[in-house]
Amino acid sequence: PLPPVYIPCTMTEFQTKIYETIAWDVVTGDKNKDWFQALEDYERKMMYLIEASTDPALLKKDNQFSDVLIDLKDVDIHELLDEYGSGELSGKMLVLQELMKPLIAKKEKVVIWCNFVATIEKVEKMLAHVETRKIYGEIDKTDEDNAEENREKSLREFKKDPNCNILIANPASLSESVSLHKTCHHAIYVDRTYNAAHWIQSKKRIHRIGIAPDVKTKYTILMSRYSENSDHITIDDHIDANLSSKEEKMQEFLNDPRINPV
Repeated sequence: PLPPVYIPCTMTEFQTKIYETIAWDVVTGDKNKDWFQALEDYERKMMYLIEASTDPALLKKDNQFSDVLIDLKDVDIHELLDEYGSGELSGKMLVLQELMKPLIAKKEKVVIWCNFVATIEKVEKMLAHVETRKIYGEIDKTDEDNAEENREKSLREFKKDPNCNILIANPASLSESVSLHKTCHHAIYVDRTYNAAHWIQSKKRIHRIGIAPDVKTKYTILMSRYSENSDHITIDDHIDANLSSKEEKMQEFLNDPRINPV
């Protein structure tokens, strides 16, 4: 596969305010608390940072990580989130929208990876002018479960229908047995978490050992940024470094001659 392509996505003004407030709370909010409670709060707020960097509208919705909205104190968080709830697009959504235009025109098969159900639904709505299919935990698995919409049907149509070229999916919902490498060679990551298994397995969905040498598998990763001239890092940079380190250590372990005797 080709090396990942990182696309900077400048956060909007409102998005930056929300993100910075949560980031500051992560840094200062665990003081003088019980250690275990502080760790729990820290993990939850890191997920809030991922949500804020992806699409602040996620913070208004119940999601798979927490149903407790962070207290942003004197910031009018509800007013800011309402802007996104009414249709404002985040930096990543704006970049994704432009990124998809030439791919749609070329009818290129693309998998768009999103960890949040609300993001999957938002991307689906944003691309409503073309055929898309979506897969996440709540989608039924087989034709027997739901003849109208299910994972098997979505995968079948994505692979075989020349007019259905976009699959929007949650990495946790596509099993290891799912193979798309014969029909799709481009994956776009709207967001990633610290879960290295999801990152590694999602890459394998479109790449297999023995794939034709002329096939160039491409991974495009959207990275939130404060501004074009800012050198401040975001949660996406932390996640990228963490995943790279975990993947490197896993490869070192698998290549260890002590567990692979000749």
